[in-house]
Amino acid sequence: MKKVLMVFICLLITGISESQINWLRNFDAAKSIAAKSKKLIVIDFWASWCGPCTRMDRELWNSPELDESAENFVALKIDVDGDKNTVSQYGVRGIPKVMIITSGGEVIWEKDGYDNIQSFLPVLKAIPGNVGDLNRKSLIAIESRKDYEANYLAGLEYQRVGKEIKERDLKDSFLSSSSRYFSRAGNLCKDKTRVLEIELAMVLNDVYNNHYQKALKQIEKMDPAPENESTEELRHFILALCYKGISDKENYQREKQLVKKPEFLAEL
Repeated sequence: MKKVLMVFICLLITGISESQINWLRNFDAAKSIAAKSKKLIVIDFWASWCGPCTRMDRELWNSPELDESAENFVALKIDVDGDKNTVSQYGVRGIPKVMIITSGGEVIWEKDGYDNIQSFLPVLKAIPGNVGDLNRKSLIAIESRKDYEANYLAGLEYQRVGKEIKERDLKDSFLSSSSRYFSRAGNLCKDKTRVLEIELAMVLNDVYNNHYQKALKQIEKMDPAPENESTEELRHFILALCYKGISDKENYQREKQLVKKPEFLAEL
């Protein structure tokens, strides 16, 4: 009994010394766990002979700063010499390579090589912990690429999550994914009013990325003809956000007065 206990303790200590993250090694298992736990997956493509990979393990993955944030994602190590299918699927040409993907396998963020801990740590610490709806809606959209509604809803969910992220690089990745889904939905939709709604939603991504002047110019170019009450209020909401962003108090107050929806007012 004592011998078994000693072996267990040795294994535990070895595991801690090698990594403070609970790494999975099977891609399908990681996707299943991510779906059930409502998390994203962080993939570390590596190899035992890769010097920068060893340095990354030592400096990044074993960093105490990452301990708490590691609970927000499923960690997956892919040995490029052992899992050729996953390497080929994601077109990995060099290592180390880190990806953040959904439980359905869609890439949200990726970075090649390793220079220092700060080029990864802020992004990893900013990963949202509960993304069950995003995982589900993005998977539905992937499986229903010709479905306007599925793509639109996926775009909205990426936008909802992305706008709350503070880290610049990861925020941009989420909002870019949102715009790609909106663009696909717009190409599939034939209703002019819904198309305008999609176009406004894409402009809103620019606003959330603090591109206020760009958003204002895009709205100026839009055809007002197919507007209805819903799209009109969305337009006023976006304009109010833009004017607030550029500190134009007069125009901000004017547009805000035309906004009635509680969720829009709460954001303003």
